[in-house]
Amino acid sequence: MLDFWVGPYREFLSDVRKQAKIGMVVLVSGEHEDDEEFKRDVLCDPELVRFIKEKEIMVWGADIRSKEGYQGRSALHLLDRSNNVASQTLLATTYPSLAFVSFMPGAAGAAPKLSVITALSGPPSTTTSTSSIMQLITTSIIPRTSAFLARLRRERLTLEESRHLRAEQDRAFREAATRDRERMDQQRQKERDDRQARESLERARQEKEDAVENRKAWRRYARKHLLPKSEGPIRVALRVPASSERNVRNFLPGPSTLPLFVYAETLLIPASESPDSDPDQPPAGYTPPYDFRIVTNYPRKEIELVENGGEGVWDTIKSAGGALFAEKKENGTWGEAENGDSDDEDDE
Repeated sequence: MLDFWVGPYREFLSDVRKQAKIGMVVLVSGEHEDDEEFKRDVLCDPELVRFIKEKEIMVWGADIRSKEGYQGRSALHLLDRSNNVASQTLLATTYPSLAFVSFMPGAAGAAPKLSVITALSGPPSTTTSTSSIMQLITTSIIPRTSAFLARLRRERLTLEESRHLRAEQDRAFREAATRDRERMDQQRQKERDDRQARESLERARQEKEDAVENRKAWRRYARKHLLPKSEGPIRVALRVPASSERNVRNFLPGPSTLPLFVYAETLLIPASESPDSDPDQPPAGYTPPYDFRIVTNYPRKEIELVENGGEGVWDTIKSAGGALFAEKKENGTWGEAENGDSDDEDDE
């Protein structure tokens, strides 16, 4: 059987317009005496099926007793009248009936419009036979429509290609613009990251410099105000990394070992800085980290920094003969600046 287009008649006409093809409308009546013969001998004829398919003719059909068939017949009649086609067969009540519709050029340069080209109706033995239908299509319909429809399809294809090209160009432009924005965003982000990294490094450098200067100032303040006088029964000989000199001082034992650690800090004050100019106030908010340890010579034992209960620690120092060494802790900075200053001075 013919490959019928499935759907409402008006949508069929819309598809005929869209594809710029020939449409064949088949109206039948189940009550007509020729109905069964037409369906069997014509609509199912392999030769007609092949021919219609080869010519790319779109086929829609309905029984006029159905709502869609009745509406199709009425719409076809209106389409016929709107195009001023004198087709008495469309007004006839003879079934089966076939009507051929197609785009045709408009008058006086007007836009093309869908028109009823011609119609057939009558018994399948004569008027609507396979041979009659094929002859009508071959000798009348195709010659009248093929050139115009081919040109119309080419124009539409060209228009569609142009539309597709513009869409591709627009898409490429949007993608390029998106890439440009992303590159700019990435560049701005990189500049922000670089700036933040520089600022962070600058802050870290400044904080390190401030810490070094505060520590230097605190040492001189401690030398003047926190370091006890050299007196007492425990004699300490303390070596520090900045010098191989044995620094000797006497201490009074007590609950705190802090004076010993303050002494180690003050030993890093350069000899060029006179005690006469030591400050009376410590740097605001500064607390020394004491990032070093003091150990006995032999046997090696670390001296704890305590504020209370340090009497036993002083006994340990006394048992070691007061020979002590100060050394930087892991990840500490104690003595680094002083060693650097010493290197610079030696270079000079």
